[in-house]
Amino acid sequence: MGAFLDKPKTEKHNAHGAGNGLRYGLSSMQGWRVEMEDAHTAVVGIPHGLEDWSFFAVYDGHAGSRVANYCSTHLLEHITTNEDFRATGKSGSALEPSVENVKNGIRTGFLKIDEYMRNFSDLRNGMDRSGSTAVGVMISPTHIYFINCGDSRAVLYRNGQVCFSTQDHKPCNPREKERIQNAGGSVMIQRVNGSLAVSRALGDYDYKCVDGKGPTEQLVSPEPEVYEILRAEEDEFIILACDGIWDVMSNEELCEFVKSRLEVSDDLENVCNWVVDTCLHKGSRDNMSIVLVCFSNAPKVSEEAVKKDSELDKHLESRVEEIMEKSGEEGMPDLAHVMRILSAENIPNLPPGGGLAGKRNVIEAVYSRLNPHRESDGASDEAEESGSQGKLVEALRQMRINHRGNYRQLLEEMLTSYRLAKVEGEESPADPAAAATSSNIDAGNLATMQESHTESESGLADLDSSNEDAGTKMSERHSEGLWPGALTEGKGKRGSIRMSVKGCQTNNGFVQSEDTPELELDPRSSVDNPQHQALSIGGPEEPNLQGVRPYAGMPKEVLFQFSGQARYRVPREILFWLTITTVVLLIGATVAIIAISPKCLDWWQAGPMYQIYPRSFRDSDKDGNGDLKGIQDKLDYITALNIKTIWITSFYKSSLKDFRHGVEDFQEIDPIFGTMEDFENLLAAIHDKGKLHGSDKHPWFEMSRTRTGKYSDYYIWRDCAHESGVTIPPNNWLSVYGNSSWHFDDVRKQCYYHQFLKEQPDLNFRNPDVQEEIKEIIQFWLLKGVDGFSFDAVKFLLEAKDLRDEIQVNKSQNPGTVTHYSELYHDFTTTQVGMHDLVRSFRQTMDRYSQEPGRYRFMGTEAYAESIDRTMMYYGLPFIQEADFPFNNYFTTLRSLSGNIVHEIITSWMENVPEGKWPNWMTGGPDSSRLPSRLGNQYVNTMNMLLFTLPGTPITYYGEEIGMQDISATNINESYDTSTLLSKSPMQWDNSSNAGFSEGNHTWLPTNSDYHTVNVDVQKTQPSSALKLYQDLSQLHANELLLNRGWFCLLSNDSHSVVYTRELDGIDRVFLVVLNFGDSTLLNLQEMNLGLPTKLRVRMSTDPASQRSEADTSGVSLEKGEGLILEYNTNNLLHRQTAFRDKCFISNRACYSSAFNILYSVC
Repeated sequence: MGAFLDKPKTEKHNAHGAGNGLRYGLSSMQGWRVEMEDAHTAVVGIPHGLEDWSFFAVYDGHAGSRVANYCSTHLLEHITTNEDFRATGKSGSALEPSVENVKNGIRTGFLKIDEYMRNFSDLRNGMDRSGSTAVGVMISPTHIYFINCGDSRAVLYRNGQVCFSTQDHKPCNPREKERIQNAGGSVMIQRVNGSLAVSRALGDYDYKCVDGKGPTEQLVSPEPEVYEILRAEEDEFIILACDGIWDVMSNEELCEFVKSRLEVSDDLENVCNWVVDTCLHKGSRDNMSIVLVCFSNAPKVSEEAVKKDSELDKHLESRVEEIMEKSGEEGMPDLAHVMRILSAENIPNLPPGGGLAGKRNVIEAVYSRLNPHRESDGASDEAEESGSQGKLVEALRQMRINHRGNYRQLLEEMLTSYRLAKVEGEESPADPAAAATSSNIDAGNLATMQESHTESESGLADLDSSNEDAGTKMSERHSEGLWPGALTEGKGKRGSIRMSVKGCQTNNGFVQSEDTPELELDPRSSVDNPQHQALSIGGPEEPNLQGVRPYAGMPKEVLFQFSGQARYRVPREILFWLTITTVVLLIGATVAIIAISPKCLDWWQAGPMYQIYPRSFRDSDKDGNGDLKGIQDKLDYITALNIKTIWITSFYKSSLKDFRHGVEDFQEIDPIFGTMEDFENLLAAIHDKGKLHGSDKHPWFEMSRTRTGKYSDYYIWRDCAHESGVTIPPNNWLSVYGNSSWHFDDVRKQCYYHQFLKEQPDLNFRNPDVQEEIKEIIQFWLLKGVDGFSFDAVKFLLEAKDLRDEIQVNKSQNPGTVTHYSELYHDFTTTQVGMHDLVRSFRQTMDRYSQEPGRYRFMGTEAYAESIDRTMMYYGLPFIQEADFPFNNYFTTLRSLSGNIVHEIITSWMENVPEGKWPNWMTGGPDSSRLPSRLGNQYVNTMNMLLFTLPGTPITYYGEEIGMQDISATNINESYDTSTLLSKSPMQWDNSSNAGFSEGNHTWLPTNSDYHTVNVDVQKTQPSSALKLYQDLSQLHANELLLNRGWFCLLSNDSHSVVYTRELDGIDRVFLVVLNFGDSTLLNLQEMNLGLPTKLRVRMSTDPASQRSEADTSGVSLEKGEGLILEYNTNNLLHRQTAFRDKCFISNRACYSSAFNILYSVC
């Protein structure tokens, strides 16, 4: 879409170059468009080790040039610097990227630059709505990579024919249309939502805001299609061009035209200029850009071809002179007349694919030389034809649409009788028959010509079935200079036919006046006759519509006369009641669907959570500490795991004494992790997590210890004896880390209470001012845009008021020797009355910011070492919600595995979770040892399969997807309990120094010694790796309703194995999961009496070496730590059977209708 100029801008931008055995030339022209929106890239010798590679691209912008211009400068950089492109030869070796690396890198580069541009302020706030297609080629010494995103096109010409061309991305293409419809859009008049004519493009962010869809699943996708082709000696040239070129020339026509021009000139800029000029003359109304890349086998200049081309120029020059001389007596003909005559002749040796339009410049030059005053008029034929004449054609089109009956018939007769000619002031020729024969024009073509342009530029629907053919015919006529003229009044000009309108009267409705005589065609009529009005097509004058009466409409009496007739009244009433009935049915169906549809899964339910300890994930500034920018650098990796939620442990300003807690300021980012700006850059892609511990350096504490105002009671202070450096605490309460939980403060001369380290004084949550402060902190981060909080150690929020001593576990033990936390029953320091009221108040604060659709704020709670009944209380009451779920940490503490233990943990949670509440599962975290160190490497894949096949949200601690282990405690030099640090070692990205975590000289914790083999880069290339299985499981979990919605039936367990199914009403498939936690075993599934077939399909296995596609149910062999996801078809689902009803669980009941492809809850 876009506006047009009165005359085209034909100035060209040119460039050329050579290198790597290639030559290139390019040309671009603004043409009829108001703005030049195209851009291009030409790089011979890609920097950073790819000097023998080349890159060329054309960008066709729309709705502005911002996106196209930025991509022309930065797209190549985004491609060649991303990890996927550089995955091979990254360590400085001379190895080139593999074919797959290049293709993946190109796709990643497109996605990265599209996401990067989204943050431009003018694009983000909608002030600039521009977008751009992109077509390019990356040429290596061995391959040609064709890249296409949109409807620009690249063509390879090899061995005298078109060898390959990219495919345009149009909304009507079946695959593109399916994606658009899946994203909630539609394809109307061959456009996305009736507006955008391409289905893939960079920018266009108005079409990329569908919640829950990835960047490649939006209405308009930025993902390119990438094709690789081996280079061959027969390669001649590659053409890259925008749709302004391809609109008027096919692949074969353009290639033949270019080949013919290369045979007469080795100047590639001239060849490209010939192309854009020819396309302009063929009727292209768009910006035009072309890049021509020639190989060593490209056509060479031929003396014979040069001679023929020169002879053709001379022939055309002589013919133009003859036509001008022959017409001298009758008046100087216009250029359109000359072109029309030449187009009717059989002229040999015209450029193939270009025809007469390919020599339009030669003809214009001769015409201008012989008719200099024509040139001085200041406007070309195209300019004249697009001005007043375009307005006339639009007026005629509106008349043709809106008039009916005799008036429409009159218009058709008028259009059929018109001649296409210019009106220049002279009388009609003496021979009217000859004049009529020379320039008849089909009425349909004239009326639909402007429609064809309007449809292609403004998205209007076809007005009749002949538009496409008519538009094609008129495009051909444009190439020959046959442009529609303007409606004029006055003396007849060359070749005009006048139309006599006798006794023209005002319209009085559909009934024609009997006094109005029939129309007569009189080519010899004189304008002096006052009853005749001479109407002609042609000339540069503005249309004069004097005497043309407006259509008055049907009189009221006539309208009532017709509307009262039965043949009109009955159908009208039938249609009225059909409409009412249809509306009522549609409303009823809509209400019914809404009523029976289950609640959509929220973002925190739809996929796995990924927990990150930020100091150990990725260091971006070489200081040895992970930071927020490091997380941002690795978002592509996290996205590749199909992660829906990122859970970042605390990054508030802190003393970091325990490397996790100890907050000094709840509203500041600790400088070790970056700045608030760094955090804000993550908000669009990740979800925050908060902590509520205090710090002895917090300003509140400083004011509390000096008894300043309301802060005096912000912490828990008590009198205590303190003599000679020895403190006698108020009671026997102990810190989680051991020894007394009371510490004497020299400033206030009292003891303050701390459940954890002495640097972490506990806030006094019984103080209403403290509660309000915490709510304001929550609101602060919610206004920043965070999507959720995790509240850690919530059971420690309140303590008993009376400070009674807690009871010893061993009552006979000397009280003076009780120093370990486990030696007391903590009845007065955990889960006190009022604690759940506090959690609910935090939930209510968050709920106020969850009203906007799609912006639900998640709340999780951590309450380790609680009994199952107490843990379930954090879900809240039936009508009073607390956490969306308390984190399920029961697997994180296991030191041994068996089928019975796993069965007990699963059953315990599923039997106690409140109805309708959502479960979750995790196998590790920052406060527990890593799974391989606790249970063994052989169970990494099995436990990941368990997490992704259980109902609810799987939670992964960073590094679990590749099987990271604890580091050795002997490598850590810290002054306190180092066991909490063993699972926090730096993420292992590759086998370079510091495991790719940091480019600095040191890291805050040492990396594990196994990082050379256990790292992301190695496992990405191994089809049998833990990372590959994790990705497959994550994808299966996202795509299968059986796993994210279905029933869970726990069937069997013993010391070795666990067996369960996932099934859903309405789906005749069942997943049967078999996990072996013991030694090798042979499991007979037929003994379970499930009605299984003898053979089950193997959908997934934790042992990639196992190539079996089927499993025999009478004896399934399983190695130690092996898991299988089996699949079979049945309509006899287990949860419906009485024998298994108490073994089956579901959180949100739903059924699937295959007929309507919907979920419903009434089942």
